[in-house]
Amino acid sequence: MASEAEQSIKRIQSHKGVKRVFIINSRGQTIRSSLNEPEEERRYAALISELTKKTQSMVRELDPEIMIAPEPTENKYTLIVIQDPSDEDAMQM
Repeated sequence: MASEAEQSIKRIQSHKGVKRVFIINSRGQTIRSSLNEPEEERRYAALISELTKKTQSMVRELDPEIMIAPEPTENKYTLIVIQDPSDEDAMQM
């Protein structure tokens, strides 16, 4: 029987358009991977690990809920929404 991680990778890989799937630990080391190119795997793992650390730091520093939606058009803008879901007055707007 495949581990839970292997089952998740297989399920995700079955979706149309998915090219690669891999799991890294908190130190940026690859645990499971569908990549067959070690250099590319290390590059992705290092970049994603750094992004994760920065994101965690930002979330700790900024208490409100933040949504970020980059616009994939040629205008290249990013929509940022900062909200406090516990603010009942804001919910009525």
